[in-house]
Amino acid sequence: MDTPTTQTNSSPKGVGGWLLILCIWTTIISPLFSFAKLHELGETEMYLGLGLIVFSIVSGVLLWCRKPVGVVLVRTLLIIILVLNLIGIMMLVNQQQMEKVIVVLFQSAVSVAWVVYLSVSKRVKATYYG
Repeated sequence: MDTPTTQTNSSPKGVGGWLLILCIWTTIISPLFSFAKLHELGETEMYLGLGLIVFSIVSGVLLWCRKPVGVVLVRTLLIIILVLNLIGIMMLVNQQQMEKVIVVLFQSAVSVAWVVYLSVSKRVKATYYG
């Protein structure tokens, strides 16, 4: 009696692992930290901060709900954060605040790492495009 052979895909699928951490970060943790710092900003920067908070929550929810557009939006959010961080680094260097530059450089490296993760992860490919 022949038994049908089934292919098993060894790639993880679904929102779990590092992808789950990214979802939690973009929908809950980052917006809370950003909201807590809004009072430190000027009026224009406050509106930008509120916009980024909303964008982070929406893109994170779409990512969590396994919508392919969520990957694009989170990647876009991370690139926006990276660009803002690079602008901030230039301003901090001009103000001779090197300890803050190190923190912003680390945040920038984390953004780049997440963008790379979204581009090469087998889980992301299997969950959103497979």
